[in-house]
Amino acid sequence: MGAGTYARYALGGVVVVLLLALLLGQLLGQPLLLTYVQTDSMSPTIEPGDGYIVLPSSVTGGVSEGDIVLYEAQEFDGGGLTTHRVVGETDEGYITKGDNNPFTDQDGGEPPVQEGQVVGVALQVGGGPVTIPWLGVLVTTVRGLVTAVVGALLGIVGLEAAGGGAVGIVAIVAGLLMLLASVLLSGQRPSRSYNRRRGSFVLRGEVLTVLFVLAVLVPANASMVIPGGTAEYTVISSENPAEDDAVRPGGTLELRYTVQNSGFVPLHAVVEPASSGVRVDQRQLSVPFQGSASTGVELQIPEQPGTYARYVHEHRYLGILPGPWIATLHRVHPLVALGVINVVIAAVVAAVTLYTVGTGRVRLRSRAREESAGNRLRDALRRE
Repeated sequence: MGAGTYARYALGGVVVVLLLALLLGQLLGQPLLLTYVQTDSMSPTIEPGDGYIVLPSSVTGGVSEGDIVLYEAQEFDGGGLTTHRVVGETDEGYITKGDNNPFTDQDGGEPPVQEGQVVGVALQVGGGPVTIPWLGVLVTTVRGLVTAVVGALLGIVGLEAAGGGAVGIVAIVAGLLMLLASVLLSGQRPSRSYNRRRGSFVLRGEVLTVLFVLAVLVPANASMVIPGGTAEYTVISSENPAEDDAVRPGGTLELRYTVQNSGFVPLHAVVEPASSGVRVDQRQLSVPFQGSASTGVELQIPEQPGTYARYVHEHRYLGILPGPWIATLHRVHPLVALGVINVVIAAVVAAVTLYTVGTGRVRLRSRAREESAGNRLRDALRRE
C-alpha cells in the first residue's frame, strides 16, 4: 500500500473516532472527547453553543487551579453537567467559577467539587481552550434528526416500548460509522463498489477486516466504559441519628459495593475512592460471567453535622488477560489497560478475518441475484 492508502486509513480512523465520540457522548448523556456549552457563564472564553475538547482528568494528570472542568454539579443552577474554571482548592474539594460569573459556584450553594464529580478537563493550548464554533447547534440538530428517525424505525418494528431506544440509536449510529469507515478506507465511491450486472459488492479484504474489528471493538468498549464510572453516596450526619436515616458525626458508615456482570466474558474490576473520606477494602475484583463480586466500602463522617457526598469510582476491563496483568496496566494508567485490551482484541479479530478472507478483493453477492441465477439454471435444465 502506498502513502495515499495509509493516509486514507488514518483519515478514516480519525473521522470515525471523532464522530463516534461526539454522537455516542450526546446520545448516552456522557460527553466523550467533545462537548459544548449552552449558557454564557464562560463567555468570552467559550461562547454559548461553542464546543470544546474534553479529556479525562486521568489523561491530563489530575485537576489543578486554572483548569476548565466539566463536572456534575449537585446544587448550582439546578445541578447537572457544568463547565467552569477551577479557581482554588481546599481540603474539602475544588472551588469553581464561570469566567463570566461575579461569584463562585460555592457562593451559589454548590459544595466544593470532589474528584469523583469531575467528568473531564478542557484541552488548553496557549493558555486557552481549543474551541469548535457552533458545535452545539450542529449536535442538537443531528441528535434531533437521529432520534426522530430511529424512533420511527423502532415504532415500525414494535420496539418503541421496550425501553431500548438509546440502545437502538447507539447500534444504528455504530452501523453508520462502520459504513462510513468502509467508504473512506476503501478509497472507492459507493457506485463503483457495487456491480449492478452481477448484483454484488466488491471490497478489499483489509476493509472487511477493519469493519469486523470495529464491529467487535464498539460493543466491547461499551461493556467496559458505560456500566462503570462514579457512584455517589449522600451521607447525612446528625446528633440524633434515628431521625431521617442519619448517622452520628465523627463515625463511619460501612457499605457493600457490588459489581454485576451480565455478559458472557469475565470481568476484572478496579474499585477506588474518588473523594476524601472513603476507604475500599478490596480494590481488585474478579467477576465471573453472569455473576457478581463485592467489596466493603467505609465512609468516614465529618465531626460537624450536615449532608456530605462521597464518591467511589469503578473501572471495568474485559478479562481477556490475567487479572494481575490488568491490575499492573491499570496502575500505570487506566487508558493503558484499555489500550492494551483493545490491541489484543483487534489483533485476534484481524488475524482470524485476514486468514479467512485474505487481502485481495472480496465479492459480496446479493442473495436475490444468487436465487435468480439458480432459478435460471433450473429452468435451463428443465428445457433440456
